[in-house]
Amino acid sequence: RIDNPYLPTGILGNFYRAQLTASGGVPPYRWALTGYNALPAGLSLYASGEISGTPQTRYSGSVEFAVTDNQGTMVRATAALSVVDNTPPVRIGSFFLPEGREDRYYRASLYASGGIRPYTWRLTGNFFNNLPWGLSLSSDGEIYGTPRNPGNYSFEVEVKDAYGRTDRQRMRIDIRRRPMPPPPHPGPGPRPH
Repeated sequence: RIDNPYLPTGILGNFYRAQLTASGGVPPYRWALTGYNALPAGLSLYASGEISGTPQTRYSGSVEFAVTDNQGTMVRATAALSVVDNTPPVRIGSFFLPEGREDRYYRASLYASGGIRPYTWRLTGNFFNNLPWGLSLSSDGEIYGTPRNPGNYSFEVEVKDAYGRTDRQRMRIDIRRRPMPPPPHPGPGPRPH
């Protein structure tokens, strides 16, 4: 029989290790999942009865195991397992972006906290939600390029963490017109005759 039908609780994104134990029969024991049972994504069961890995999904339920002793006697039993999410929600921390200058190279980094890294950034799907012409947003949160048109631009970005949780934030970039060149310096007047 399985001695520990209640496995320790796992935490999403944190390394997990638990040891199944059995009694009776003739050791050593070999462990396996039965039928269509599956552990939460990121966890694996070894023949020794060790469950380990980094859980990638929340979970609450029971998993059925089969344990076989050294004489081939097999017993099935279930154990309860939970994986909880203790991480704070992902939040965008960039609110104000530095202003840019027309026809001058621009780079700014967006910032987020919480969730589980890595983060993936994108503009939201609105057709009118665009960066200034000449600028791009990379998936790692860099706004870069050479803006071509001066003006005040507002747009919405979304950040997604490793487990699909998202946050959205409206941003603003002001692109200033490039300074006008000074007027040409007048040359000397005509010389008197």
